[in-house]
Amino acid sequence: MCVSTVLNYMFIHNRNNRTLFVHVSLQALPDDFEPTVVALPGTCINTKESDNEEIKDVYEFDGNFNSPDQISSELVTLSLLPQSRWKSLTNLELIRKRNKPKEPPKLAQVPFFLPTLPGLELKFATSELKDSSEASRILQIDALAETSELCNYLSRAEETRDYMPVLLFMKELGPSAIDTQIRSLSPIGGGSVHMMIYFIQFLNSELSSKQDYQLVQAYLGLFLKIHGELLTKDSDLTGELETLQRIQTTAWKELNKKFNQSACIVNYLKNATI
Repeated sequence: MCVSTVLNYMFIHNRNNRTLFVHVSLQALPDDFEPTVVALPGTCINTKESDNEEIKDVYEFDGNFNSPDQISSELVTLSLLPQSRWKSLTNLELIRKRNKPKEPPKLAQVPFFLPTLPGLELKFATSELKDSSEASRILQIDALAETSELCNYLSRAEETRDYMPVLLFMKELGPSAIDTQIRSLSPIGGGSVHMMIYFIQFLNSELSSKQDYQLVQAYLGLFLKIHGELLTKDSDLTGELETLQRIQTTAWKELNKKFNQSACIVNYLKNATI
């Protein structure tokens, strides 16, 4: 295959070896043989000079183009979040151990501390503020019975079957907050087995949609690492994991097939004799 261009012409000439596609009889050509001319596709617009203004109005691009969230349902779409938000989820314990200070931090001499909510945006927990310092030291029994925000989102998603609010909530959290929310799904952390099932169903839904692929894989890896022992003991959780495994295997086979196809084309173009 040969590709060439001509000076001052906006065309690309592509020449292929016909013997690679069809059978060619190698016979002597007659003296009066004339080669056939094949018309190449073009993009030129035949128009008059008076219509130039109308054509400019039709083909004028204002620069505002919004890319769709997913080009096709057959393609795997990656998340646009930075890698620092999801790549280190399974290594948080190692990072905390490495960044642990040798000496305990010294508290600054300030009159009070304002409690904040977990997340990337600075939000003050106004409900936790107390009028006196003695009241803040009293353990509230009702607070122990409250579920996490992730459990509340999963409960609403189970009723509506809309898991987009759950994903948007998880995207707003940092790595440490995501670790805390996923730990709160277990009965020990204030959740329940049903909440863990809801979270697995959330992962099933996101894997089936093929969106935010690497982000969902990071959530799945952290979930299995934290609750792996409990997942193997409960039969209900095991059944949901089998469904998740089938969806995961199907998605990976399709993705691996596209990887192999692209690798074969690259190897052919790299080693083909032109």
